[in-house]
This record gives sequence, C-alpha cells and structure tokens, in this order.
Amino acid sequence: MPPPPDLPEEIIGKTSLKYIEALKRLTGQELQIELKRISVVSDSSVLFEWENSESFDISNTDLRKFCPCAECEEERGKQSSTYISLYTKDQLSIKNIRAIGNYGISIEWGDSHSTGIYQYEYLYQLGKKK
Repeated sequence: MPPPPDLPEEIIGKTSLKYIEALKRLTGQELQIELKRISVVSDSSVLFEWENSESFDISNTDLRKFCPCAECEEERGKQSSTYISLYTKDQLSIKNIRAIGNYGISIEWGDSHSTGIYQYEYLYQLGKKK
C-alpha cells in the first residue's frame, strides 16, 4: 500500500476520527497499522513500536495536546493558531495505558483525564509528523 498523502494541517490533531475519514477519502483505502509494543521510556515520553519495524517516541506533551476526546477537541477548536498549551505535572503524568479492542489505547493521565481513545492510525501519523 502506498504511504498516505500529506493532509492539511487543520485535519492533524483535531480528532482521530476526522483524520482517519479524510485518509480513507483521499486514498480509497484503510491503513493497516498494527502496534507491536508500547514502552513508557521516561516521565516525558512513550515509545510506540509498530509491526512494520518503525518506532516513534511521542512526548507526553504531544499525546496530551492531541488527545482525541470530545472535550479536548472542543477546546482545541476554540484556540487560535498561536495558542501555546501549558500543562501541570499531573496533566502530563501517565498513570495507566490500556488497550481498547485491537484498534487503539486509552491513556489515564495524572489528573484522571482518560476519555480519549487513541486509535493506532492516529498514533502512527502523530509519530510520523514529528
């Protein structure tokens, strides 16, 4: 399968569902991304290893900034393009990561926020954008 095309920046980080729907429309196919392993490598980042032998270290800040839940999506929609996100230590501390079916993960943050489902395709594209 060819790599997905670059998408407009307004799609990236808004919501995983909108992003995946846009990919499907542009490519006519679904991404087949399989996660091999997740490792919390430090207090500030998570390593995602994929079945295709690629790996991406994604910062806790980026994971939180691009949380795909409805609440965070709504907040991002209100922000200007020059907005700089500031987070407390609890907001960036990961308490738990759990699998959601065979398509994603949920991250429980130190402030108990845990409603976002990070689909594998979304995480993969977030890692590639770094």
